[in-house]
Amino acid sequence: MRAFNEVIFDGEVAGTTAVYSDAFFDPLLSVVDELIVQAVCWLVSGNAVALRVALEHSNDDVNWVTKCGIIGPLALSATAVVTDVGSDDSLVPTGAYARLRIWLSGDSPAATVRVTACARKFWTDSGVGWNADFTGITPGALATLPAGLFLSRASSATVQTSAVSLVTSGIGNDVPRVGDDGTHAGLVIEETRTNLIPNGRDLTAGSWTAGSGVTTTADAATGPDGTASIADRSEVSSGGFSNYDPQVGAGAGTYTMSQWHQRGSANALAQLALMVDSTASFKALGGLAPAYWQRVAVTMTHTSGDVYSVPAIGMDGTAGGGIAAGPRDVITDLVQLEVGKFATEAIVTSGGTATRSGERLYLSDVAVLLDAGRLSLEMALQPKGSGTQYATNPYVWYIDASNYALIDATTQKLSLSIGGTAYEFTTAMSWAAGDTVELWLEGGGGLVVSRCQYRVNGGTAVDLGSSGSAQGTIAGGVAIDLLAKAGSAQWSAWLRRVRAWRSGRRPAWVS
Repeated sequence: MRAFNEVIFDGEVAGTTAVYSDAFFDPLLSVVDELIVQAVCWLVSGNAVALRVALEHSNDDVNWVTKCGIIGPLALSATAVVTDVGSDDSLVPTGAYARLRIWLSGDSPAATVRVTACARKFWTDSGVGWNADFTGITPGALATLPAGLFLSRASSATVQTSAVSLVTSGIGNDVPRVGDDGTHAGLVIEETRTNLIPNGRDLTAGSWTAGSGVTTTADAATGPDGTASIADRSEVSSGGFSNYDPQVGAGAGTYTMSQWHQRGSANALAQLALMVDSTASFKALGGLAPAYWQRVAVTMTHTSGDVYSVPAIGMDGTAGGGIAAGPRDVITDLVQLEVGKFATEAIVTSGGTATRSGERLYLSDVAVLLDAGRLSLEMALQPKGSGTQYATNPYVWYIDASNYALIDATTQKLSLSIGGTAYEFTTAMSWAAGDTVELWLEGGGGLVVSRCQYRVNGGTAVDLGSSGSAQGTIAGGVAIDLLAKAGSAQWSAWLRRVRAWRSGRRPAWVS
């Protein structure tokens, strides 16, 4: 039954400071079982502007905590009206008062925003026994994890916090990080990666080889993380190239080069290039240089010889996917070269290569997820790579060598092992990098078969099949890793939420 449908915010939002729904609605927004929110945005200005809406609740109407994200990050347009609908699906009861937090990200963002809330009353047993939600959380270092989760990582890390910014300090060992690149958001879980470029923030350091037809100005601008006088400017003539990083005799494999860059002058062009096999082949990315910081990446498979990372190149790059020869004027920062088929968060280097360790996200006792020895788990995540871009089999969850769920990196088929009895589902999974993947997997209990369904970007659920016979019971008293196997074989992704369902219950989207 619909309880109300009200416009709870209608006005201009400017900058990145959050605004809130009218306080008049605080008591009203909390008295319903389901809240559906629509945002309509127009008159947008700025660069790489995105909108997010989150639900906060309170019992005293003074001290507020985030309950869940509802909309976003939603990319906005300067030329078209953009609208989106989201709902409070955290399955956690709302406190006595509720409000919506509305905010923009990007470079000098502004927009006119109208937010309408439709509320419905009903009663239902959700069937969820445990829930962790990472939507609606302010990007950056996360002080605490919800619902008894723990994270370990044997190194510091960085994290992108909007389409135009990142945090490079304050995220030490074992500190969780929430990312937001303007399109994807959630708790960041990543595999171990090494930045092979010794001086990613200084193109004038001795590890770089001098370019040709280039004027390099060190410390020409503030970096995307707010560090003053750190980014370098490369003014390249047509046919020339900037200082470049040589990886002499690099091992065979797939390499990804990434960097943050912006224009050095109005209407300037930018083009970076990754050259492999002693420059015999290359991948380029070019176009009008953005007026704001933006992270870009190219990937190339290398056979033998040397690998060169070139932050700015004025040569003809059309054969490698770039642009025609011409002058470039670009400011760059945090240049990175890593082995892998997709870029991970920036790894800061200064005088040598640097490695960011892989994360382990885990609960100390799997018993909190179980119902009569059966695990029914739902995950929503945005993988950083496509289904074919993971070098090792990414794990969905892992307890021990006899109890785990993983995706075969070659066939993209999901395998489930319980009590040492393994089963591979017959239908392969498929997704593109950055897609929103929702996965539901149930097994154990020794009573009924194991099943798995998934969907991509809110589409129709795909049934991967069933085990055909019952698998064993999962015992408590041991830890369970999520999206990893003991700190390795990560399903690198932005993790949005995890839910454990009671036996026999399942998400509404599962057929």
